[in-house]
Amino acid sequence: MSNSSSEEHPFDKSCDVLIIGAGLAGSCLARQLHFQMPDLSITVIDKKTSFDYWVGESTLPPWADYAARYLRLGSYLWKKHFMKHGLRFFFDNEGKDLSFDEMSEHGRRHYSTVVSFQLDRATFDRDMVEMNRELGIEVLLGCRVLHRNGTIAPGTAMPGVRIDGEQGHVVETSQGTIRCRWLVDAAGLHSPVARNLATVVDDFERLPVGTYWARYTDINDMDHLGSDEWRRRVAYTDRNLSTNHYMYRGYWIWQIPITDRVTSLGVVFDHTKAPLKMKSADDLTAFFKEHRWGRELLGKDPKALDFLGLKRLPRYVEEFASTDRWFLTGMSNSVVEPLFSSTCVFIAFSNLLIGEMIKRDRAGEQKVFESHVEHFNIFYRAAYEGFINTMDYNGHGSFEGWALYRSTFLNNGLNRVVRAFNEDLAKVIAISEAHVDGCDCSLEGYLDRMLVKGLPGALRRMKDEYVDYLDEKQAYYELNANEFLESTERPSLRYNWWRPQSQDQLISEDQITYQGMFRCYTEQMAEREGIAWNERAFVQHFNPDFSQGQRIAAVVAAMKAANEAGLEPGSTENVWHPSGPPDPTVTGWRRAYRAAK
Repeated sequence: MSNSSSEEHPFDKSCDVLIIGAGLAGSCLARQLHFQMPDLSITVIDKKTSFDYWVGESTLPPWADYAARYLRLGSYLWKKHFMKHGLRFFFDNEGKDLSFDEMSEHGRRHYSTVVSFQLDRATFDRDMVEMNRELGIEVLLGCRVLHRNGTIAPGTAMPGVRIDGEQGHVVETSQGTIRCRWLVDAAGLHSPVARNLATVVDDFERLPVGTYWARYTDINDMDHLGSDEWRRRVAYTDRNLSTNHYMYRGYWIWQIPITDRVTSLGVVFDHTKAPLKMKSADDLTAFFKEHRWGRELLGKDPKALDFLGLKRLPRYVEEFASTDRWFLTGMSNSVVEPLFSSTCVFIAFSNLLIGEMIKRDRAGEQKVFESHVEHFNIFYRAAYEGFINTMDYNGHGSFEGWALYRSTFLNNGLNRVVRAFNEDLAKVIAISEAHVDGCDCSLEGYLDRMLVKGLPGALRRMKDEYVDYLDEKQAYYELNANEFLESTERPSLRYNWWRPQSQDQLISEDQITYQGMFRCYTEQMAEREGIAWNERAFVQHFNPDFSQGQRIAAVVAAMKAANEAGLEPGSTENVWHPSGPPDPTVTGWRRAYRAAK
């Protein structure tokens, strides 16, 4: 990975696009821009001279779609990295002493047709440098952005970046001067542009989470730690290929396969609910071994290859794009909680938006470019807020309270997020194009429609109400052993997520998702209260308008009153249910709970 330039012979060069950072975000953007606009001259610089393991190992379908279609990496990913067996969640009891095959589980039985991958980041980042160079993209490693006094010591005045949206930016590096028309900072947490030009907001007070992690070798294969019946429950597929989550109140633990010998294990925790302080891999290993499954997985002599941590995770920038022609992507523009493997989706989202802005600016469409900057900043921040809204460390550890929420969240993601990427963010772009002559779009307006009146906010409210109910009944952990909820998509989404849909069709799917989750929680609450299900009462009192904030307890109370008044229950509607269709080969957790009652 050597470079032709050196610090002894500094250069003075120009390019169309300069990207600071050759990691996941920067290398993907460079490749994307090359295929979108082959005549662009692109230079990527990075202070590193080699790449090692890093976060961003677990990907999601939107990123896999982005990598295959925009980056032409489909064959490469299949050859060099593991196919991911979805997201899988395990729930332990309060004493943390359940074995693998005793913990309740939410995950796939069969491999998904909506593909994603587990990345070996060291291999991926190294390969991307070479593959991008083969395309004619200039990649300079060991090339650091200087500070204005010529030093590279941290904290010594402003970085050597002069922003000039009209005449071009000038970046002073350890290998020479680079001039560019468009500047992208993908340098991560220590982004020189974000720290000095954007308003970086530490979001720790709202979501006080941190993380520690390490890569291990010589640990056991989880698929051989349970009984044959446990393995048959998922049709003998490889659970180890999943991104496995071990869920607890106040924290969760991830397990991600990197190679056939290396596994990433980490913990994400809420400082207020489960404060953790670790200084070494030994501390992390000891923490994992406080859990029975951790002792089973790690065995007698696990070897940690590294130890890393971020004590304060969430942050965002108020704008990731500027009409002065600078942009931020990757961890330069936001750092989110890693649950649901979200980092890769935010990278694909910002990269596609950056490509669209550069394309329009380059074509001389100044009004569209300016509208894009304004609206894309709103859209991206709204996406961040929407994701942060899903995070609640109080409910993580309850199978009954949380698994249904995640199952519903999966279907909502297929309808809205995966579909939006497959449609090349066409609706987002169309809104901006329609508003080039002015509009009243605002972040507050989008958040009101999404979190207050929209489906994501409604799902979070239902889950919170039900988890509070379980706490009131002292039943938070009651179904955390020996239960299974299959993670699956309803047929209308499984086979149609890639087809363009009208707004009415999208809303119809949203309503099906909402009613399914509301119905399931209502059934569970009614059963716990000893109230017989009354379909007619449910239909009469359920409000399908999820913006109204209807409470589950109100419908249960109405059902009780209807039964006492002698209302005939009627027959149950044939509607989608997030616990999945009846399947005699699987002990669904609703049926198991009823049998236990």
